[in-house]
Amino acid sequence: MSLAVRRTLVAGLLTLTLGCALTIAAPAAPAGAKVGLHATDGQLANEFLQLLKAKDMRGLARFLDPAFLLQRADGSYLTKAQYLQNPAVVNDYTVSNVFGTRRANVRVVRYTVVTDQIINGQKVTADPVSRLSTYVRHGRTWRLISHANFIAPPPPAS
Repeated sequence: MSLAVRRTLVAGLLTLTLGCALTIAAPAAPAGAKVGLHATDGQLANEFLQLLKAKDMRGLARFLDPAFLLQRADGSYLTKAQYLQNPAVVNDYTVSNVFGTRRANVRVVRYTVVTDQIINGQKVTADPVSRLSTYVRHGRTWRLISHANFIAPPPPAS
């Protein structure tokens, strides 16, 4: 084997070893990392529920914009500080029918969700429910600035 080939192989192995070491040493992605600049509407729709399911209160506090406002189907509403004192408990969820719009640093995403969820000590319906969320871009990440829950439609009359 020629000296040039050996040097190329050694350089390649060193590059591979360094890359592996950096990957292993890299810290875990912080909560909210997947809602970076290029997040999809589906990723945005899932992030709030995922943070609640994981009970990641630090991640939730970072994800909610300081101007965050939540509107509940019963007419009540909460600010960020109020919500963080008593967040919903999400045990499981499924998001579907995601559709979003965007203009500059604002995104609006509507979706349907089925949840195993408790709000203020009350189990929430397991029926599909519409949600509407607004996000604002801060630097390279998206933050949830408003969120609205809607009541499940009544069953059809017989």
